[in-house]
Amino acid sequence: MSDNSASSKPTPTVNDSYWFDYSKKFVDGSVERRDKAADALQKLVVWLWGIYTASAAVGFGLAGKELDFWSTILIATASGLLILVYWGTVWVQVPMTYGFDPRSPTEIENTHSRIVLSKSRRLAFTLFMSVVAAVFVSIAIVVASVSKSQKPTHTDLRAALSPDGAEQVLSLTAQVGDTPAAKLDVTALSKAGAELEKTSLRLIPTEVGLIQTSVRLNSNPEKARVKLTWSQKNGVEVQLAKLVARTEQTKGANAKN
Repeated sequence: MSDNSASSKPTPTVNDSYWFDYSKKFVDGSVERRDKAADALQKLVVWLWGIYTASAAVGFGLAGKELDFWSTILIATASGLLILVYWGTVWVQVPMTYGFDPRSPTEIENTHSRIVLSKSRRLAFTLFMSVVAAVFVSIAIVVASVSKSQKPTHTDLRAALSPDGAEQVLSLTAQVGDTPAAKLDVTALSKAGAELEKTSLRLIPTEVGLIQTSVRLNSNPEKARVKLTWSQKNGVEVQLAKLVARTEQTKGANAKN
């Protein structure tokens, strides 16, 4: 009876054979594990790129924001880092070739160790850059979200003088940028250039610096001299002037009226 008890006594499964088998699996999967880690980072970069382009880089457009030099550099750097990390993930997964004698276990082991070490270094670099890229992307999105919309900085003046019954109507559109108000001076002129009447108006531009207005001239002038004046935030006075000739109605329009 004692012999049967001794023969049925359980033996530990975690023994030398177990650890030898574990070491075999560990060595066999060492390269594959690093490739899978690189693939996971690659998917992370694709995810970050989707968020970044929708929120910061492409989606909102750098040209439409008031960004200083360093903010622009920050946003551009985040984009470059994402590309670098994506390249790093591909770099980790690129197969490596080392020469060795297939008859020598020592050379095979050394070659395997070199491959694992190289992939480990590449993966560590890529992992570090992914952390840096994630930080830059987060900061870039914040900078983009708090940046103000850029108002047009160019100036432009367009005007037309057209008849409306017995009067002439001067239609004006102007881009003056960021200014609280602008002064419009209109001088009606005869065909010989004599002054017929003068009109002055104070105009308030829209939030994007646009002015649109029309002025009726009772003197039925042949042309009009338009002058628009305003002051920029830095105190510089800007003036745009234009001489506008009357636009005659077509015969078809006269017949219809």
